[in-house]
Amino acid sequence: MPVTIVPKPTDAFIDKLSLTSPVPTEKHEEVVLNSEALVQDGYAKNGGYSSIYERSFECLVGGHKTKLYLQLEPRGKFIKTHNFLRVEFNANKANLGEVKQILDSLLPSGYQRIMKAGKVTNCEVATDINWLHMSQTIIHYPNFIKGSLHYSSDNIETINIGSCTSDNSVKAYDKTLQLIATGQPAKSGIYNDVTRVEFTLSGFNKPLEYLPNLPNPFEKLKIAAFPKHHLEHDFHLAAILALSSVVGYPCAIARAKKYNPHLAKQIEYKVLKNGIKGWWHPSDIWKGAQDSVDRLLYGESLEDTFSEQNYG
Repeated sequence: MPVTIVPKPTDAFIDKLSLTSPVPTEKHEEVVLNSEALVQDGYAKNGGYSSIYERSFECLVGGHKTKLYLQLEPRGKFIKTHNFLRVEFNANKANLGEVKQILDSLLPSGYQRIMKAGKVTNCEVATDINWLHMSQTIIHYPNFIKGSLHYSSDNIETINIGSCTSDNSVKAYDKTLQLIATGQPAKSGIYNDVTRVEFTLSGFNKPLEYLPNLPNPFEKLKIAAFPKHHLEHDFHLAAILALSSVVGYPCAIARAKKYNPHLAKQIEYKVLKNGIKGWWHPSDIWKGAQDSVDRLLYGESLEDTFSEQNYG
């Protein structure tokens, strides 16, 4: 008899994070000079053009080419609407000691100033669901219209739900595929199936410490997981699963009801009965948000040291 492996989500964690912070006017020139010194010393290089900021830089702050992006001096009309300094980095991958060292070199106590007083303009909060492949899931979020799909070798790699221009959107993608494609090692030495579910919070605009007080974005997300051996012998369920990945589960089941109401009712019953139960607990997952924020504000890894990795 086939063994059913129960999916296991990690605690929520902050992935990509961007913040902006005001800088006292009398410190503007000093920050610009210090940023240029980072380039001269090989710890940063000039970044690409920005339509909003005059100066852009990037610094290596961890393995797998993890970068910290710095932007200074809003242009023209943006001076009144944008803070002087913007930072962006992957909070899950970056070496926070190196991030702190760079921001502190821009202005005194720069890291604490930005992390505690800066406003979060964009934040990705995620969970990695171990032992779950994208092809085994039905994902639904109320009032979010299915966005786009990306394929790799005929397999669904990414599902976007909601508009990328709205304050909130959700993305689910094959994390294992990404790890293999980028040459990153598996934590256990073996690549098991991992699906990442990631919320983008774009309309937050408050200090980082307030993030865990937001309504839990995972609470309304519905995920049904099916073991592979169920799908191998159930054509109708597999078909609804495939259609759901394109148009969303509510629309898929509505289409089934239109053509065969009796069959649609059977499929709905199977979704409720056969989906793996007892693994999706949004309230437990969201507790990790506080730990992730505490790590950024007070983590033990905030040492004032540079690694050997630089642009020199």
